Amino acid sequence: MKKALVTMALLLTSLAATAVERPAWDNITVAYIRLGIGANFPALNGQGLLVNKTLGDNWYFSVAYHTADRDFYYVSNSPFAPEVGDQYFKYYSYSAGVGYRYRLGKNTDIFGAVRYGHAKLKYRLINYSESPITGVSVTPIGSIGFRTMVTPAVELGAQMQAYFNLDEVTWEAQATYYFTDHISGTLAFEDGGKSEDTLGVYASWNF
Repeated sequence: MKKALVTMALLLTSLAATAVERPAWDNITVAYIRLGIGANFPALNGQGLLVNKTLGDNWYFSVAYHTADRDFYYVSNSPFAPEVGDQYFKYYSYSAGVGYRYRLGKNTDIFGAVRYGHAKLKYRLINYSESPITGVSVTPIGSIGFRTMVTPAVELGAQMQAYFNLDEVTWEAQATYYFTDHISGTLAFEDGGKSEDTLGVYASWNF
């Protein structure tokens, strides 16, 4: 019992001692996402993989892939669609780009990035062929934002993203907790503008 208490005390001390002075930019991240696709449809659940790597002191490179899907029973009010039916929706997206970060004070970075992104949403009625609702290639996506350490273990951030081919702007806010210098968890919410909102839960390995 005493050994267990000593071990727990050492672990808590180690976590409390985590002192990340600047947001981590080199990481591999796995994600759970909940993606809205419209008021008449349930949200899609999925996952993602993201990789960020600095290139020198200020530049960085990022790639991301997300996928989400859901089966559900749908009742339609449209004269052009079946009144009822089993529906299947699948979404996937990928992007790659470069960004520039600038240190604004000891604990805060501001950044801007440009990337190429592609997203597609597909649906099908069960027992019918799959059909794309939309397949949109977006070139480029521009973003600006900030990341700041409000405590040695807590980071807050926000960014604005402009999807130029869609004439659409989204806003994202996120909070990150650093369990250690190398392991962190993030909760993020994106206001989709003309599209639907997205909730993300992320686990990162920072290197």
